[in-house]
Amino acid sequence: MTTCVFVEWPDGLEPAGAAWDALRQQVEAAEPDILVTNEMPFGPWLAASDRFDPAAAQPSAACRCTSAGSRRWPPSE
Repeated sequence: MTTCVFVEWPDGLEPAGAAWDALRQQVEAAEPDILVTNEMPFGPWLAASDRFDPAAAQPSAACRCTSAGSRRWPPSE
């Protein structure tokens, strides 16, 4: 049987530290075959504002790139 886990990470989550370790351990304990998360799980929720702020987006995007194993920012086209 395929196990699917749905989660919505808390706002401001970083891919390191005690909060991340606790969540990671919970997911590992569930042993899901499929993990479904909210679309942008790390850093602040940028869509809370109706205006795009490049200065706010840069560290958020860099965090996501690092969490995915990439060390490049900005990503190449």
